[in-house]
Amino acid sequence: MALPISVVIPVGPNPEYIQWLDECIRSILDNEADEIIVIEDMAFLDLRWKNNHSYIQFYENDWLLGCADSWNRGVALAQNNLVFLMGSDDYLLPGCLEAVVNGYEINEGKDAWYNVTCQYENGDLQDSPNNAAAVTRGLWKLTGGFEPAAFAAPDAHLLSIMMIHFPDRIIQVEKGTPYYFVRQHPYQDTPRQFGRFFTPVHQIRDIGTRTWTKPEWTTEIG
Repeated sequence: MALPISVVIPVGPNPEYIQWLDECIRSILDNEADEIIVIEDMAFLDLRWKNNHSYIQFYENDWLLGCADSWNRGVALAQNNLVFLMGSDDYLLPGCLEAVVNGYEINEGKDAWYNVTCQYENGDLQDSPNNAAAVTRGLWKLTGGFEPAAFAAPDAHLLSIMMIHFPDRIIQVEKGTPYYFVRQHPYQDTPRQFGRFFTPVHQIRDIGTRTWTKPEWTTEIG
């Protein structure tokens, strides 16, 4: 029986974003997700490959949006309130989605950021919150989701805001138990493209956190 959770995977135009996509998809199927959404961020996936994966919902961006806006779009399109955010070069470890759904149910369906422990290719583990997580559509209504101003660090930007305004909505799922495999390779976006921008990224994050105000509809949602 499929679990009541959607998985969103942005796929960019560079070959490395597609290279491990099959392994990523297999891991989601093994975890029995109810819905798989691939956001083609100018990836131009092979039509024959897409036809062989008819159980996936494919959506094409009209122009290159990047991961943050593609994840936002995927959350908006998802049929389930609980939505897992993935990278196309990573994969889920056994039991990941079941653990997330259990955490969601234990917290009585709370609109929150359900963080899982990452296992890097070199064996390191990371518990600190990052984009390897499940979010809820309700959380996106509360926060507005990832902001364009996040500039290459949408997870850090939103999580920084949440730590101030919604700290009780950051929930760790089974701390110390790895459920998400992070592939380390020379083409990863963060070290390859954005490493030299870390200082302004941190400055933007801090400014965004200080100046963020709750959307008007937030008070209506609670």
